[in-house]
Amino acid sequence: MNAPGTYHGTLIEGVPCKTQKGTDQIVLRFDITLMWDGTNWQSMQIDDRRVYLSLSGAAWSYTERKLLSLGFNGDFLAPGFDQAIVTKGTQLECTENNYGGKISERWDLLGFGGGGEIERMPEGEARKLNARWKTSVSRQTKPEGAPAAPPPAQPAPAAASGGPSAAEVDAGIPF
Repeated sequence: MNAPGTYHGTLIEGVPCKTQKGTDQIVLRFDITLMWDGTNWQSMQIDDRRVYLSLSGAAWSYTERKLLSLGFNGDFLAPGFDQAIVTKGTQLECTENNYGGKISERWDLLGFGGGGEIERMPEGEARKLNARWKTSVSRQTKPEGAPAAPPPAQPAPAAASGGPSAAEVDAGIPF
């Protein structure tokens, strides 16, 4: 099992099929070759992993965005993808999934977390939350005035080697 994190993989194939419950889906197979360690990409033994994308009515727009990002040709009889994704690859995310006490990997395209479109709640429900918030906050004691300002920073001493001080170095940085 791979550790949760960011990985790099090349797309091997997309296979339209059905879930065990009969829902339409497309399974994307990737060869995972690199893992991000927080600083650098690390080579790893090639690992075949799958991303499952539902094609149900509720998930269609979410899956559509993912397939478009891969340059999907729109043909479920002969799925094809952008040649750069096939040859150079893309980033994937591995997370842990706990289902019934069993831990397993869950793979997805990086940058697509959070689900589909956000639907704003009805105005009446938002007004109820406003009232609840005001009631809750009014019961709390409010802090007296603004917090105290931090003490002024001390200038950095000059480097022992006779080089520029930290302040002189910072002054030369363009941002």
